[in-house]
Amino acid sequence: MKFGSVPAADIMQYSNRVEMKSIIVTLMLAFCPAIALAAPPQNVTAKSLGMEIQAIGPARVLEKYYDTPAWVNSITPGIEGGGSQWLAIAQELHSGADGAAAEDIDLALYFGALPREPFRVIPLLNTIYGGTVEKICTIGFEAEIPKGGVANYLAAIKTKLKAANTKAENAMASACLRGLEQTRIEAEAQGIKE
Repeated sequence: MKFGSVPAADIMQYSNRVEMKSIIVTLMLAFCPAIALAAPPQNVTAKSLGMEIQAIGPARVLEKYYDTPAWVNSITPGIEGGGSQWLAIAQELHSGADGAAAEDIDLALYFGALPREPFRVIPLLNTIYGGTVEKICTIGFEAEIPKGGVANYLAAIKTKLKAANTKAENAMASACLRGLEQTRIEAEAQGIKE
């Protein structure tokens, strides 16, 4: 007997595999209740996350936390804050990230941390991506436009760059300002006026 174009024997074989998987999962949950309770915490600290990264590696930490309440409540806001511990976490996580997780980290660094702590974030972005400071500060808005709009975003970074105190910071600020000006020109050319 056939159902549509699939032989009945194939349907029965598939049904048996599904049933067997269901039984295995049920037994695992019955005899290993820790599996059922192994959801990640709602919030984490940079210190605890750093210890986990050292213990199991960034890829496993991302598997555990990406797209969870901890990711939204602690990890991305922590990176956006630009504190040195969270920036170290961002660098570690980025080394094990791909796809959406890498994009989330990039957005947290560029749109959250960079306007707050450019003198910490620019060297980190240089470590992650390489390139010149000017290139790092030439920002595209293909994925997302910053909250508050492009003009306010660029103004926030420029304001922080004015606080340069050392010769190295002044050189970094000067190069970044050239990149930000290029960003403004490109955004206007693309019709982004926010």
